[in-house]
Amino acid sequence: MHQAITQTDKKLTPLNLSEKSFDPEAKITPMQDLVRQWKAKPLHGRYRSRIEDNAIDTKASQGWLQSGNLFLETEGFIASIQDQVVPTKLYRKRIMHENVDDIRCRICGEKDEHIDHIVAGCSPLAPKQYLERHNDVAKILYQALAKSI
Repeated sequence: MHQAITQTDKKLTPLNLSEKSFDPEAKITPMQDLVRQWKAKPLHGRYRSRIEDNAIDTKASQGWLQSGNLFLETEGFIASIQDQVVPTKLYRKRIMHENVDDIRCRICGEKDEHIDHIVAGCSPLAPKQYLERHNDVAKILYQALAKSI
């Protein structure tokens, strides 16, 4: 069957399997080279570089990928946040090259609008959202400690 497919493929597919000089392993890039290329990317390489930090528990921070208990939309949103490809004003101007005149945060209007600012630096969000997030983490830690006692 393999021979029949190979002989039949005369420029029918991009592989052009009937071509005798075809070497299926000729363009295989070693994993180390792929990781190096990924890390070298100015935007998408940030995530890969950050997870190699000794302060990051890679297994715990990527556990949600294996658990399978998230909606696809939620998983996609988390991945886009990690890659910092959420369409903030700064992203739209610098990465997508859209005509964005004012890149200041639409909530506080003080600093450039980017993921790090929204997640941890926007002053109007601090009194409520950041405190709630902090308290939610504290509740989880409290419950975990209470179970272990």
